[in-house]
Amino acid sequence: MNEIWRDISGYEGLYQISNLGRVKSFYNGGRMLKPGRVSGYLRVTLRCDGKSKSLFVHRLVAQAFIPNPESKREVNHVNGIKTDNRVENLEWVTPAENSRHAVATGLYIAPQGEDHYNAKLTNEQVIYIRENPDGLTRNQLAKKFAIPPQSISRIQLGKTFKNAGGKIRDKINTRVPDETREQIRREYVYGSHEFGSVALAKKYGISDTTILSIIREAAEVKLAHKFSNSSSGMNKP
Repeated sequence: MNEIWRDISGYEGLYQISNLGRVKSFYNGGRMLKPGRVSGYLRVTLRCDGKSKSLFVHRLVAQAFIPNPESKREVNHVNGIKTDNRVENLEWVTPAENSRHAVATGLYIAPQGEDHYNAKLTNEQVIYIRENPDGLTRNQLAKKFAIPPQSISRIQLGKTFKNAGGKIRDKINTRVPDETREQIRREYVYGSHEFGSVALAKKYGISDTTILSIIREAAEVKLAHKFSNSSSGMNKP
């Protein structure tokens, strides 16, 4: 493409912009300006009447070469490359059109994890919840971080804070084999203090909700066992 030069509006006789996105200064005999970069976009500083102003190169090209009959406010890079300021790569767009294009081309990624505006946890806290080094129950974790127990489960299963880090737990099949349930009951009812709910959940890799359900069943067994022993003692001669 042939390079075409036009005066920059408001800086006539001082600076020109080309259709290839280059900026020329006529101070000191004329030279090409080396743009800086801000958030990936190229920007130049222009001077007039003792005042300096920084302007984005892509907007200067669009203003000089692309008609804007609908008075759209923003300039979009068609190929998504912010430094490609050739006129054929630029178009006037509305803010909504610009946002849709950014999402479609992957230029915009929705904030996730602790970067989300509504996040109540840091990534470090999420990793602690997933790793659970102190063996806390779901309710204890919920109380520690002041969030609902359901949120703890969603974090551990990777349904929220997906990219925060930490080991994501596999979805647990809540149907525990009968022989395993019976073993858990025996260990809880007749075992020592080492066989509390937290230890059992960790030992068998069962969710807090499921292990507590089994323990509740075991408590009924324990109560029946105690009542049976009491009854046997009362019947002795």
